[in-house]
Amino acid sequence: MACEQQSHFPIPRPPQEVFGYLSTLPAIAGFSTTGVNPAAFQIYLSSGASLSSWGEDLSLTIYSDGQGGTMVVAFSKPKLATTLIDYGKNRKNVDTLRRTVRSMYGLPDIPG
Repeated sequence: MACEQQSHFPIPRPPQEVFGYLSTLPAIAGFSTTGVNPAAFQIYLSSGASLSSWGEDLSLTIYSDGQGGTMVVAFSKPKLATTLIDYGKNRKNVDTLRRTVRSMYGLPDIPG
């Protein structure tokens, strides 16, 4: 679907530490944590309906960068599968997640 967006970004900390910390948060960047899959190092998030959308399903997937650090993949898609135009909402969601998670570790934002 054209509305789906994702962003990859590094965190210079071990994946277990990043997942352990982020998976305990009830919300990240204003998105509610709805589930955690420890086997796949995934965190599931959700946003509610607003004037511009019926809400989005988001996820963070955490994996090793092969050099002792972490690579995070932020993914956002509309809750309503028939959504054809999101007016940039899902891009904004992944950008917000990237900025917020990196700032939690005292890191500057990077284009994603």
